Amino acid sequence: MYCTVCGTEMIGGKCPKCEKSEKRIFSNNGKILESPAPIDDGLRKFNWLYYVAGGLLVVMFIFGKERSISGFLCLAAFFFLIAFTIKHLIAKDLLTLKLPKMEFALPEDIDEQQIVGKIAMPLTGAGMTVEKDSNGCPVITYRRVKYFVYIDKEKSNFRISLNKSFFAFEGIKLYRKAVIAIGIIAYTIQQEALK
Repeated sequence: MYCTVCGTEMIGGKCPKCEKSEKRIFSNNGKILESPAPIDDGLRKFNWLYYVAGGLLVVMFIFGKERSISGFLCLAAFFFLIAFTIKHLIAKDLLTLKLPKMEFALPEDIDEQQIVGKIAMPLTGAGMTVEKDSNGCPVITYRRVKYFVYIDKEKSNFRISLNKSFFAFEGIKLYRKAVIAIGIIAYTIQQEALK
């Protein structure tokens, strides 16, 4: 039997082209990821700090009156340490201010319990551990860092934040881990929520 509207063969008495799909769609309240690639690495744009440190070092070496190797090495260590410290502080700010505020879209009819059930297998296969906290929210552990998924049912979106105890000790390294993990976690949640 064929559809009288478009001529496509009917399946189970329904036209696959004309029948409304029951497929879930995302809300407009957040970012939709196209791949599990790392989310935007905001630290790369601050690599110019190292070039500035190197430039200052070259200027000091060329125009300095006494050119000793030990003085040159001390200045090199000093300038690059300052550049690294500035970048480390920027990474800590991004970890505490930017990443936890990123919102990712979800379908409107999904809750924490469904999310945990859907993401457990794919994320466990990626080397992550999936648990629930006391409120039933998903908690994902990856490379010794815990990521907490907070779902806002009213806005139909979610946010991912990190265990804040790491911020005092790690900056750049933790930020790089986080942009990779958040990309994988958010993409997996979105893909599994559509199923």
